[in-house]
Amino acid sequence: PVTTTQTLTTGGTFTGLTAGTVYTFTVAAINSSGSGGTTTSASRITRSLPPASLTPAPAAATNYIDLSWPSAVGAVSYTVVSTPATVTNSELTGTNLRFTGLASGTNYTFTVTSVNASGTSETSRTSVSVLTLPNPPASITPSNATTTTVDLNWAAAVGTDTYTITTTPVSTTRSGLVGTSYTFPSLSSGISYTFTIRSVNASGTSPTSTTSVSYFTIPVAVSALNTSGPQQTSIDLSWTDVTGESHYTITSTPSVGYTATLAANTTAATFPAHGIQNLFSIFGDSGRFILA
Repeated sequence: PVTTTQTLTTGGTFTGLTAGTVYTFTVAAINSSGSGGTTTSASRITRSLPPASLTPAPAAATNYIDLSWPSAVGAVSYTVVSTPATVTNSELTGTNLRFTGLASGTNYTFTVTSVNASGTSETSRTSVSVLTLPNPPASITPSNATTTTVDLNWAAAVGTDTYTITTTPVSTTRSGLVGTSYTFPSLSSGISYTFTIRSVNASGTSPTSTTSVSYFTIPVAVSALNTSGPQQTSIDLSWTDVTGESHYTITSTPSVGYTATLAANTTAATFPAHGIQNLFSIFGDSGRFILA
């Protein structure tokens, strides 16, 4: 080792040392007549420097972050502290850590320091800021369906910048949605769609979402309602089946005091009449369609 001599007053500070290095100090008492005997002190290690860097993993998560750092000379262990909601992970002997227990959609600053027998490294400038992924909204609510659109509403998710909604069975994605409502367009009539919503921030998209809801678009109006076989008290009706109905309802004007409810995919029925000209109305399960 390099031998260095410094003249100090009692209790002076020996300077110019290297961080994280074990030194042995020999003290000699000196006055104007010369040097006295020497005493060898116990060896002591200087505090280590903090690690030179702190690196988060490229892939973020909602409730944890993976951190790594290079080893520091003379360090026995490391301490990593997070803010806000100060949490400390100490006595870490390796150079990586999965920091758990974090909140979603929150920006954290992590700081790493080195520890050895002489204490903790001086206030560290080795820190990094990381934004955790947001969780998806807790729920999504559909309403006001038409033949081609469905209104969707959801609760805001913490730490989210925009939202992405995907439909099935026909996979369609709408991204970059701001706010907490959206009218999903360009749907097909009479189809049960499943809408799945995910949250997005600067760190990425929330994990695979279980926040979804299924909803039917309204079936198109029944077309080509035909009448035949008129009798004094009944008349035969037929029509073209539509997609997505769960049943049909038939009424007449003027009313004969009777409403027929028919199963899905039915395309013909005999309806009571009163020997007068009637206007027949046929209803799908999601809306009313009047046909003469």
